[in-house]
Amino acid sequence: MAFYWHACHTQGQHLDQAVDALTEIVYRPANRLANPFQRAALRGEFRAVLEAAQAGELVPVDEVKLIQSPSFGTLYELRWNDLRVTETDGNGHRRYCDVMVRLIESEDPHSRPFTAVGLHVFEKQLGSSEYETRELQNNEITTAEKIFRNGAAQGWDIPELS
Repeated sequence: MAFYWHACHTQGQHLDQAVDALTEIVYRPANRLANPFQRAALRGEFRAVLEAAQAGELVPVDEVKLIQSPSFGTLYELRWNDLRVTETDGNGHRRYCDVMVRLIESEDPHSRPFTAVGLHVFEKQLGSSEYETRELQNNEITTAEKIFRNGAAQGWDIPELS
């Protein structure tokens, strides 16, 4: 399966730009420290899962989950769990924590067979309740749906799909 990142307009750079977007999400919070060794390890994990997705080798539920949206249809969520990052608190103390990162992609076997388009990346947030966590997740799915709708007709201006 061919993978394309919706925001990539340079042929052959889709995996690199998706990995960049995933890495940027991890280091978006101001209190995250960008340790070069952690950053390289995270980038390697992101790339490995994306390459496994292209080869059809992802393990369901652990690495990929089907998302059924009543208002949209079928999307897939690529998953990275327990990614180790370093943060600082307000006093400059460092601590390690694990984060969960997601990439939502669209696959349409009818109009674009053997093609996946990465739509949206985000760090999964856990709410104070299961309901709140689900609502946070639904907001991210809605964002992915909007990106899909806004770009599908023109192939997201992706050279390979236009």
